[in-house]
Amino acid sequence: MSSSLALLMTEAVVIFLLVLGVHSLRLRYRLNPFYALLGGITAIMSWVTDTGIQVEAFGISFLVGSTVFYTALILGVFVLYAFDGPRSARIAIVTIAGVSIVAPVIVAVLRLQLDLLGYVPAEFFPSPDLRINTASVLTTISDFIFLGIAWEFLDGNKHRVPIWARAFLTLLGVMWFDSLLFNTGAFLGTPGYVDILRGSLLNRLILSVFTFPFLYGYLTWQNKKVGIVLEHRPVLAFLKEMAEGNGDLDIVKREIARRQQTEEALRKLEVQYETLFREMMNGFAVHEVILDAAGKAVDYRFLAVNPAFEQMTGLKAKDIIGKRSIEVLPKIEPFWVEAYGKVALTGKAKSFENYSAELNKYFLVTAFQPAPNQLASVFTDITERKEVEKALNEVKMLSGLLPICASCKQIRNDTGYWQSVESYISSHSQAEFTHGLCPDCIKKLYPDIADDLLKP
Repeated sequence: MSSSLALLMTEAVVIFLLVLGVHSLRLRYRLNPFYALLGGITAIMSWVTDTGIQVEAFGISFLVGSTVFYTALILGVFVLYAFDGPRSARIAIVTIAGVSIVAPVIVAVLRLQLDLLGYVPAEFFPSPDLRINTASVLTTISDFIFLGIAWEFLDGNKHRVPIWARAFLTLLGVMWFDSLLFNTGAFLGTPGYVDILRGSLLNRLILSVFTFPFLYGYLTWQNKKVGIVLEHRPVLAFLKEMAEGNGDLDIVKREIARRQQTEEALRKLEVQYETLFREMMNGFAVHEVILDAAGKAVDYRFLAVNPAFEQMTGLKAKDIIGKRSIEVLPKIEPFWVEAYGKVALTGKAKSFENYSAELNKYFLVTAFQPAPNQLASVFTDITERKEVEKALNEVKMLSGLLPICASCKQIRNDTGYWQSVESYISSHSQAEFTHGLCPDCIKKLYPDIADDLLKP
């Protein structure tokens, strides 16, 4: 692999991760930083594309502008549409198209200014090509509309396909649609049109394969997060949104107000949750189940515990968070992993009582699934209750009819042997005996000194 190709791939990975990383922060910082990032990438793409910088590898030319920056824009609009809907995607498209139109104009003005100052403009900025730039802007808008239609089409009842196939086919379709539309608009009628188109289609296939793991990984990760889902929309939802874009300002305002109210409510709920988590009397813990290659739960990892859990178990959060149970409790019973794994994998809540030998305590546990492969558990220490129950059970063993000798007062046990009263009761309860003499026996056994012994 040549150093130039390695550098190109590194640039692509960095830009892709930057786009996906900024988008993942949208719930915290909203989408404005993401729109700004897409606008900046568009400006860079416009300039880099006009310079014609490219890398040759395996007989194929990779333009840096389209390979890195335009693919990053497709990736950004893709995840924006998938998770945030047509309205958010429309704003991004308008941003990208606007910058694509303005950037060549700015370059033309700068070239004129440099020419008036006596510099050679080509040394700083390449001359924009009106036909190529026009084809680029129109293709960009069409690409993103096609993306939305293809994504929903593959999710229809007649065409529903697995998420990975849906993502790859949509990505490849947009890449090829872009190649066909742009090259036709920019180079149709030129001698090299067919060769350019053929090379571009192969180029876009390779780019789709390279980009797909980033797209699929991000879609899967975000779709697993609580409160984030891939919505099902009508096939023409995106096109309708673009057509109605100028008539829904009031709807946008109401949506912004609704989101602000929702965010404020979520902030208050988060504060309440943190207070409950910190102050609740029951122990509370969140775990992540660890699976083997066959998908069976083999361990679990501590993600969060509250102060009551620390006090109840003696395990401190700073010592156990992020660690596996086998690291914290080396002799942990298999029951705990099996019970937790079942809850985390099936999503069915479960309550049970069990003993922890390492902690030497009985616990009443209620476990439920807050997220895939995770479980939350509420603990109550029932050790004292269990000890009382055990004592009561032992006392109950002495209830009923006891066969006792009328003469020697020995009791016949369950096996037919005769035992003294002391021996029998000791073996059937936790009672212990101290021996002494009652007043009647003292008088009988020691009549001469009985009066002195019985004096108060």
